[in-house]
Amino acid sequence: MSNLPYPLHVLIQSYHAETQGFRKVHRLIDAFEWAIKWHTTVVMSDLLTNQQEYSDELKVLLSAGLYTPSLGVWVFFLRELLEKNHLQSPRQPWNQWQNLITIENKQHIVNFRNGYAHGATPPDNKCLADCNKWFPVFEQIIASPFFQNIRMVVGVDE
Repeated sequence: MSNLPYPLHVLIQSYHAETQGFRKVHRLIDAFEWAIKWHTTVVMSDLLTNQQEYSDELKVLLSAGLYTPSLGVWVFFLRELLEKNHLQSPRQPWNQWQNLITIENKQHIVNFRNGYAHGATPPDNKCLADCNKWFPVFEQIIASPFFQNIRMVVGVDE
């Protein structure tokens, strides 16, 4: 936990502190969303700061996807960046570290999130059962080298 980016650490603390099932599952969903979006942002920033030219396909992908950046779009961005080799000279071994896409392909995190995001209000016992099922999936993601080896750095004028 101490190696995780601070915002993610706070989300996980909120998840563990929550006792009411419906709120607890939503704290977990918040953590999944933050982790996926941060992961994609870091990989994308490597691409955008390390290359001079971008393919027309990538330009269309980003412009269309950023118009409505749902969680599924963030996962799609990451998948496309890694699978279509848009990263010609990555600064980190993103593909070697990749398990978020593998886990998404197997577990369908976006579907889990969407089931709750579009108005579902299951009883607390169902929400807690989902927490028990999905938190280990989340732990698999944050145990990856990506989350253990990448740090956030904050600079100040001084």
